[in-house]
Amino acid sequence: MTKPFYVLSLCCVVFLGLGIVTAALGPALPELAIQNATDLGTIGVLFTALFLGAMTAQVAAGFIGNRIPPKTMFLAGLGVMGVALIGLYFSRNLLLTVVCGVMVGLGHGTVDLDGTVMIADAYEGRQVSALNALHLFFGIGAVGGPYIVSLAMQNGIPAVWSLIAGGMLMLVCAPVMLVMKVRHQTAVPQETRKNGSVLKSALMWLLAFYLLFYVGIETGLGGWVAAYLNQTTGMALANGAMAASGFWLALTIGRLTAALLGRRFSPLKVLLFSVMTSLAGAILLPLSTGQQTLSLVAVLLTGLGFGPMFPTTVAAATEFFPEERARAASICIAMGSVGGMILPWLQGIILQNMGPYSAILFVTIGVVMMVVLHSGQRVLYSQAHT
Repeated sequence: MTKPFYVLSLCCVVFLGLGIVTAALGPALPELAIQNATDLGTIGVLFTALFLGAMTAQVAAGFIGNRIPPKTMFLAGLGVMGVALIGLYFSRNLLLTVVCGVMVGLGHGTVDLDGTVMIADAYEGRQVSALNALHLFFGIGAVGGPYIVSLAMQNGIPAVWSLIAGGMLMLVCAPVMLVMKVRHQTAVPQETRKNGSVLKSALMWLLAFYLLFYVGIETGLGGWVAAYLNQTTGMALANGAMAASGFWLALTIGRLTAALLGRRFSPLKVLLFSVMTSLAGAILLPLSTGQQTLSLVAVLLTGLGFGPMFPTTVAAATEFFPEERARAASICIAMGSVGGMILPWLQGIILQNMGPYSAILFVTIGVVMMVVLHSGQRVLYSQAHT
């Protein structure tokens, strides 16, 4: 059996690549539009294609459950994503480009989900630290991706090269993973499961809806913060973009902090630290409207609290439902995707029609909902273990 550290190290390299590719796609869109003889607005359909593919992978995993080992699915995801990224680079037909985008999303969703389950299996009892470390590398890639692309472009290297480089990384990592012997938690018969079916668990759905609000609010705040600061403080949009980068950097630091805290504290205790930190920032957000420095502090504090939420919630789900880890993780991640699809769109409508104060208050309300859901999680967990 391969040591868990080596499995985690390889997965961290893959997740670093996922973060870089995800963040680099935006800067590559103008070149992709030219390659496909279309405009920037039309090529933006790639984001929809990526989301569709990822959602398909996450929902399918809920039906597959533990019947196929996560290592097998992880390898399939690496292969599909690697080939599809290279296909995006070479495609000169919009329909083919969209199909490649769906396949990239399908591979991304599979790698994300099954990589998470694989590490949860390998680090049973230590999921919080391991999964926060794993997603920390995704955050590092997402923060560093645009800078890598910018540096490459300044040296005459087209942004689309990031796609083929990402594809090659996935394909190189696949044979390394193939030779590793990874622990797999096999399915447990229904009658022997400690917590019953995950689909019937109120605790499971509280965790899932918690991620729905988290992903939606995080994506909305990260996406709209530049416009919010511009409209309320007069900050230039370029500086607002730097504030958005600061938000994602704070989020990444939050995951590093949680990786350390997870060695000593349970998932629910780490989530308590996370949600209370983000609540402090979310309360300060509307109170600091119009004040540039305080608004920046509020954004960074909220990002710091947000950092551990995704990996720690998934860690909690896999720890509470060890018999159905794949299904529990898929429900959480899929619900997060639903939140990412709906809530940022709704926040944009509020920003346009009701103004920036209402849009930022929407963030505060969302975080308060997460506090309520987390309180429910603690109550149900306590009842189940008394």
